[in-house]
Amino acid sequence: MDYKVRDGDVVELLDHSLWVVSWNIHKIPDSIIALPYYVFRDGKRTLIESPMDSIEYARRKYPYLTTIVESYDRILPLISTRLIRRIFYSKAYLRNEILPNSSIFSRLVRELISLIASEAEITVDDLGVSFIPNEIVFPRKVYIIAYNEEVGFKVYNALRRLFFTTTLFEHLKGDHVFSAMRKYGIYVKISPKTLDYIYSRKVLSGIFRGKIEYHVKILRSKVYSFGDIKVQNLGRVLVLAKVLDDKFSLLTPAEYDIQVVDVAEGDFKAKFASKIVVYNEGYKEHLWKGVTTLVHGRLEKVWNIVEDKEHYRISVGLSRDILLPTRRLYAPLEP
Repeated sequence: MDYKVRDGDVVELLDHSLWVVSWNIHKIPDSIIALPYYVFRDGKRTLIESPMDSIEYARRKYPYLTTIVESYDRILPLISTRLIRRIFYSKAYLRNEILPNSSIFSRLVRELISLIASEAEITVDDLGVSFIPNEIVFPRKVYIIAYNEEVGFKVYNALRRLFFTTTLFEHLKGDHVFSAMRKYGIYVKISPKTLDYIYSRKVLSGIFRGKIEYHVKILRSKVYSFGDIKVQNLGRVLVLAKVLDDKFSLLTPAEYDIQVVDVAEGDFKAKFASKIVVYNEGYKEHLWKGVTTLVHGRLEKVWNIVEDKEHYRISVGLSRDILLPTRRLYAPLEP
């Protein structure tokens, strides 16, 4: 079996549970980091959409699969490839299951993918779709995978144009996100109006034809092994920071270049943090260059062994973190 998996691929374990491959640091061919995705919960099969909920479920139900991973300095599910029964590759799932299928959902996804590919001047083969279990008769959400930065930025710019030149796309509404904030990894109380402001800028997440919610994951070309990256947890911090660059907020995991303005709580080394790294979809495209943001997350020191570099960062998205623009100005995306 080929274990060259990427974020968004889904693996089926020997007990028939489904786990979604996550992020870009693995121990191929021995093991991969994946989060519970479609499992038995409270006596029935259910989707788990929040990374934090997935990790909590894995620690509770699959403690023998969780371990401390030095590349994140966290207790995470580490799946041995010997336990994998089957792999659902996103690219193959789109090509073999979605494109030829005549169901209403498949036709909508096919139209969405074709529209994006045409506007971005790429091929459908440049994209993938995360596997959706057959038991879900009409899914309401689809995850589209762009396999590198070049393709991803083309997709992003295409979606920006499509939002302004067609009536087929809508931004996610604040009340919709507010009603299911845990699914988006948002654990602080934010008003629907503020969420409206923030989501009015987002195009990698939205509603197509008023029927399906889509999310685009732009993967990083670079894939690391466990020995390449080392992280040290320096504890929780609360800081005020200015965003210097938001270009990589489109990627998975997302990143913002920042300058810390003030440290309100936690280790003084937070003053030297130069990045925010984001592990959930809700905080992608969440901030923009020049905005000041409140950040409550985990301070980490990172060693990139391959590039012989080190830096401090604040990670959010895997616990009850906060990432919130402090100026609630309505700043619509410009065409």
